[in-house]
Amino acid sequence: MVSRSKNATKSSSRTAAAGWVAATGLLLALAGCGEDFLRPGDETLIEGTAVVDVSIDPREPPVDNLGLGLLYHLADAAPGTILPAAQADGLSLRAPYPNPLPAPDVTPLTVIVEADQATPARVEIWAELRFFAEAVVVLEDASLDAGTNTYTWNGAEGGVGERVPNGLYYVRVTPADGGGTIEAPVVLNRPVGDVIALESYNEFTGFDGSFLLVDIAVGAAFARTGSSGASLGTAVLQNRVTLFACDIDFQHQEELVRIAPRERVALKLSLVPRISAAPVLSNPRPLADRRSPVPAF
Repeated sequence: MVSRSKNATKSSSRTAAAGWVAATGLLLALAGCGEDFLRPGDETLIEGTAVVDVSIDPREPPVDNLGLGLLYHLADAAPGTILPAAQADGLSLRAPYPNPLPAPDVTPLTVIVEADQATPARVEIWAELRFFAEAVVVLEDASLDAGTNTYTWNGAEGGVGERVPNGLYYVRVTPADGGGTIEAPVVLNRPVGDVIALESYNEFTGFDGSFLLVDIAVGAAFARTGSSGASLGTAVLQNRVTLFACDIDFQHQEELVRIAPRERVALKLSLVPRISAAPVLSNPRPLADRRSPVPAF
């Protein structure tokens, strides 16, 4: 659900459907070649295949439609690290909270935008996903009131759709007059158990067991905040993530992956059936009987 309130005396709720996205914009380098305009996680790739363990089946048949999730590891930023203020043209975006966001279904993200005067603008949440740019959710598509404008987001696409996967997202405020866009990064980092329960995976393997996770967000800094909005300093996404695989037919598996920004890592996930004595076929279940894929992270 998406909710909003404007000033203390005016409140309403609104949801807006949107799709999956690839964002552009925060912490841009303003000179040099094209790569200077990439975010820290752009072109950071984890690719590989998921197969049945060779000790179970020497043919190592592929495992299709296997849910893969990412869990990010955080570290405190170096002393003195300061994020640029999210202010422009009479608008100010406070640090969203809580950040990181571990359980938006229970404690949703709160976004607060201050406006010096009534301002036509859009308030959206964008994601670091692949190939095309579009907002995950639109929190405001008309106008900001003068004063405080407050919105909440429950981690679902459009506020009512599928739960979006773990990763780096951006709250973006864009004035209708084409003035300066302001942004603030948010890290959605549900625990493994919540990801499995909600099936909010970052990727599903293909028919040949292949998978590709692109633009893995490592090296990005964000303002760490508590559930009350209190500032807890600045944090950075470490150069390691946990990739975990979950399926009703195979034992849960986790892989700690060390990956630097703009680096490619190749993996082979060797999976063991939950009942290892059972015969393993080259395709454990027909593709049509397995979960449908969702957009990859």
